Amino acid sequence: MSLPSSIKCLSFDQPIAWMLFNGKTIHSQRYLVAHRGLALVHAGNLNKRLLKQQTLPPETLLPTQSIIGSIKLVGCHWSDEPQDGCEAYAYHWYFENSCLWEQPVPFIAKSPLFDVPLKAVETYGFKI
Repeated sequence: MSLPSSIKCLSFDQPIAWMLFNGKTIHSQRYLVAHRGLALVHAGNLNKRLLKQQTLPPETLLPTQSIIGSIKLVGCHWSDEPQDGCEAYAYHWYFENSCLWEQPVPFIAKSPLFDVPLKAVETYGFKI
């Protein structure tokens, strides 16, 4: 059996990406994702509206346009009800086992779910 050459990566605006490593285990999105299992987490743009609503670190401490860690996506289900800060009438994504990396890996995302070549993160010393 050959080893995979890439890994799935999910992109979230900051501070959502930061929150996934600091207690958030469920997040609502408007689309279904079929992937289950380990995925990388990409911190995209800074959402200033969300920054005003939460008690968070200063925006200068929130990396953007970087892969910042890994997480396990364990489920994705449609919900008509709000749940744990998630919107109603949306897909609720369920996460566990988040692992924030000590150093972000600079990376520009082209879509919310994409493949990252393993070599791109191994160059920075990370083994998946």
